[in-house]
Amino acid sequence: MEIRTNLAVRLGVVTDPAAVSDLAARAVELSSEGWGVPLKGVPVATLRFEFYRGDDILGSLGVGNTFLAAHAGGSFCSRDSTSEIRAELLALAGMEDPDRRG
Repeated sequence: MEIRTNLAVRLGVVTDPAAVSDLAARAVELSSEGWGVPLKGVPVATLRFEFYRGDDILGSLGVGNTFLAAHAGGSFCSRDSTSEIRAELLALAGMEDPDRRG
């Protein structure tokens, strides 16, 4: 799993299968309801997790302070979220919030 900015700058790579699995499991828990395509379009997150199988990208999860945005299988959607969920997902990836560094 790679962690990138919205400008495709790579911030980190998570290779520990347990960490990737934990983050993916939490993302699946969050994906049970509330997803859709806003009339204004899907928002662009400043941070995204990209999930791969080998060199093939499976999908990505964008993490904003107030929303999540997902891309998989050619579809984009988003849902409301919180800064607490953002912090939780970053902690599962073992990194600090790049938007909050001083």
